[in-house]
Amino acid sequence: MEAVNNRKKWIDAGYELFSASGPQALNVERLSLLVGLNRSSFYHYFGDIDMYERELLNEHIDRFELLSTELKQCQSFDPEMLHLVKGKPLEIKFHRQLLVNESTPRYIDCFKNAKSHTEQTAFHLWSKFSELGSHPDAEFNLFETVRDYSLLHFEQAEDEKITSMLHDVKLLMFLRSHFDHDKLNMG
Repeated sequence: MEAVNNRKKWIDAGYELFSASGPQALNVERLSLLVGLNRSSFYHYFGDIDMYERELLNEHIDRFELLSTELKQCQSFDPEMLHLVKGKPLEIKFHRQLLVNESTPRYIDCFKNAKSHTEQTAFHLWSKFSELGSHPDAEFNLFETVRDYSLLHFEQAEDEKITSMLHDVKLLMFLRSHFDHDKLNMG
């Protein structure tokens, strides 16, 4: 039982460190100080830093699978989904680090794998929020843009600012769709 707990301590500490500072922060000495275990324990459980990093990437995918289950319980994009996501800061910051470091193939693969568990549900909630059902490709592109912008700025902007931005996007989409509709009726 102690071995399982110690292994989990290493994973949790690395997940938090990666989330906060990215992959360059993963260092056995630093992790050892954080978890209060000796370095030999690290090598016993993981072998080397590459195997450890793979474990962290798998942990992220597992956490997004759980997030997917929680997302399916949401009835609205705003406020339910936004509140749920805001309550998952480590997962979102880890996901941001994957996006920021997308030049590394294993990070972009993990990013894509993790988002595959949540993307359709999140997009469905976004579609109900945006009310642009007549332009699905454009709506999905806008969803990706808003998602990635929000991901990159997670915790850097106040909740009110993000909510305001989302409602401004919705208003602009509404105005654009009415402008296009009026243009068609005039032509």
